[in-house]
Amino acid sequence: MAFVTFLDACVLFPPNLRDVILTVAETGICQIRWSPDVLDEMQRNIVQRAKIEDPAVAQSKAAFGV
Repeated sequence: MAFVTFLDACVLFPPNLRDVILTVAETGICQIRWSPDVLDEMQRNIVQRAKIEDPAVAQSKAAFGV
């Protein structure tokens, strides 16, 4: 039985941590949820710190439909 986990921007922002969590979710061990505000905050942090547009938000939405 999969458990449901709400992810905050502080968990989604670090690429390595985000990759691990999304990989675990793909296996079906857990179901992930986030809000549009969380994704907006993640995108702002990525742009601010990396000075680039990161496709992670669009890819996450497409892969998990959340």
